[in-house]
Amino acid sequence: MIAHIRGQVFRSGTEWIIIDVSGIGYKVFVTPATRDDLCSTQGEIFLHTVLIVREDSQALYGFNSIEELEMFHLLLSVSRIGPALAMKIIGTILPETIALAIINKDEKVLLRVPGIGSRSAQRLMLELEDKMKARYASKYQTTVVSPQEDAILGLVTLGFDEEKAREVVLKVTKIERCTGTADIIKKALSLLRKKG
Repeated sequence: MIAHIRGQVFRSGTEWIIIDVSGIGYKVFVTPATRDDLCSTQGEIFLHTVLIVREDSQALYGFNSIEELEMFHLLLSVSRIGPALAMKIIGTILPETIALAIINKDEKVLLRVPGIGSRSAQRLMLELEDKMKARYASKYQTTVVSPQEDAILGLVTLGFDEEKAREVVLKVTKIERCTGTADIIKKALSLLRKKG
């Protein structure tokens, strides 16, 4: 199994990047936020990876953080959730927000993911509730909404497009140490102003 990869970004597409490792190009499927993050990085990049082998294909999936990698494995344990849909979920909602939505049975959060309907959301909550509680309940027991989701709602209230707000908040929380919702919004606004 390929557990991680380190190299230079050679080329990228909508949902993948090719990483050059000593002259060999590895195609790695990533979320759009991870792709943007890696493509803007100068020099060598690093990703945690999972190799999925099937009868007719092999695919490598890459993640910026251990949290995303662990969430990917948890999502794959749900019936009818394949790698592509698991990547969509992680690309749309932060891992801790997925955990909170499942623990709190907040279907609306899960329905934000393209391709997730009410049945899929119910299945996710049913099959992952115990696993999420075992892993995250003590960490999030008093939290109802994550600071990131709160920040996204705050930016939308200020008039920003939800998709753009989500993209910027994901980027800010990956590159900055943010102490709470207000801090995330402040840094996100700064980044939005720079983009014009």
